[in-house]
Amino acid sequence: MERLLIRVPVYGSGSGPVSLSAKLLSRMGSAMRDLPVTEGAGADRVNEIDVSLAGLAAGEYSIDLTATSAAGEARDRLAFRVTP
Repeated sequence: MERLLIRVPVYGSGSGPVSLSAKLLSRMGSAMRDLPVTEGAGADRVNEIDVSLAGLAAGEYSIDLTATSAAGEARDRLAFRVTP
């Protein structure tokens, strides 16, 4: 089984904890499913997202990342391609 492991460092301005959420998006940008995020421990706060590629057809996808804290919200998008 092939998997994609994404490691995301998360940090804030010191105004409390930061939570990270992730969604798998199709090429057209529609949400396919929420992805579980394993929160990092310690000072480095590196979160992990483990994506199984077995159920995905060949094509382009992206992952929408949202970090939320008391100070606000930050978003980013990571694109990837599944090839046969």
